[in-house]
Amino acid sequence: MRDPKICRRLYCCRKTLSIMLLVSVALFGLARPADAACGLQTQFDELVRALNGIAVTNRTVDRGQAERIERLAATVDQRALHRRLRDAGYEDKWRDLGHLIAESAAIGKVGSLPNKTYLRDQLRKVGDLTDKICAGDRGGGASLLSIAGLSQFLGLSQLHPFEGSGSLSVSPHLLGVLFVMMLCIVALLLATRHLYRWIFSLIYNRKSCSIGAALHIGGETVEGRLTILGKKGCRFMLRTEEDFARLQKLVDDPKGEVAAGGHRIKAQVFGLYGNFAVIFFDRPNTMEVHREILSMSTTTPHYVPKTTPKPNLKPRPRPG
Repeated sequence: MRDPKICRRLYCCRKTLSIMLLVSVALFGLARPADAACGLQTQFDELVRALNGIAVTNRTVDRGQAERIERLAATVDQRALHRRLRDAGYEDKWRDLGHLIAESAAIGKVGSLPNKTYLRDQLRKVGDLTDKICAGDRGGGASLLSIAGLSQFLGLSQLHPFEGSGSLSVSPHLLGVLFVMMLCIVALLLATRHLYRWIFSLIYNRKSCSIGAALHIGGETVEGRLTILGKKGCRFMLRTEEDFARLQKLVDDPKGEVAAGGHRIKAQVFGLYGNFAVIFFDRPNTMEVHREILSMSTTTPHYVPKTTPKPNLKPRPRPG
């Protein structure tokens, strides 16, 4: 039967991983700039929406609409818009958008539409172009997953030939979001590692204990105690420093047998660490044998996570 404590730990780990994944996805969404998510350039997109609003009305534009269109046309970041088109592979469309911006400025000044049909046609083309870019249709151009596209996603303004001596800049808010995302990813990796150790412990019934045992190796017997026992191996604690020093001389051939709970199990010493040895069994014990040995423990066995240190003995072929 599964220990209720380990089941609760696994449940908590699963919930923690789920929450971290949700937070990471949410932060990823927040980190995407609005322009790169869907659109060409913020002020230009607002200008197009305003023009669409008047393209279905009469030729005369009221003063409020005219002022708004004129203001939007004047505030469009044309270099950013040009860069957006170039990065998306539609630089040849820049001239058409430039004409639309100029016509918008004229509409704002005179307060009327000189050619409503032409304006509707231009707006339809802009809508199609925006849809293509948002859908990732490059029209034969380079991939959106380019250095320029990545820099735009990260909120970086790269130096371009037509921008003079601009410099690389990063939004402080975006840096904070990316830093939190990085922390979430690190925490997710740590939680995954922790979960793996507990799952390993559950599968191989790895438990703490205190069982009198002996290690038969190199024609000699070394007394000690098992402090951790799993179906695949154990941690063998030496009684004295002299026993540890003696075992160090015997592990030239790490093969031996572990005697505990009335059973003798063929095994191999994996490593020596201060006052204990890590031992792997040649074959995993059955649950029946495992439980019989654990029943000899003078302490109540509890699940412990996998913490096997790195081997420090010369590797030798394992039997079987």
